[in-house]
Amino acid sequence: MNTKIAGIAGRVFQYGIAVIGSILFLLILFKGDDSFIPLAIGLSLWSIYIAAGIAVLFGLLHFVTNIKDNKKGLIGIGAFVLIIVVARFMAKGQETTADLLQKADEGQILMTDSGLYMLYILMGIAVLTILFAEVSRLLK
Repeated sequence: MNTKIAGIAGRVFQYGIAVIGSILFLLILFKGDDSFIPLAIGLSLWSIYIAAGIAVLFGLLHFVTNIKDNKKGLIGIGAFVLIIVVARFMAKGQETTADLLQKADEGQILMTDSGLYMLYILMGIAVLTILFAEVSRLLK
């Protein structure tokens, strides 16, 4: 798609949402009717979803079209996915007390456990990276 056409379409979408939002705001303000609030919130959420979806799609399009320049990024994404998988397999997901089980189900405990293991792994990698950088700087 031509960038000029995309810019025009984006502006039309932007101004259309602004006009509809302004109309809803004025209806809520002057009529004092709260029934328009869920409609305004829904409009806000859908415009955020659409904008985020477009941003992700254009980012993916740019990433795929310049795949040769993005090898380091792919290695980083692969390493992060590997850390997620390792943390997930390390997580036990067992409740420690009956009181904890009343507040969270098994899936939430498992996700929390996985997140903590990811934190530990990433902190360990950060410390090792700092140590390696300092030692290599001293040896130069």
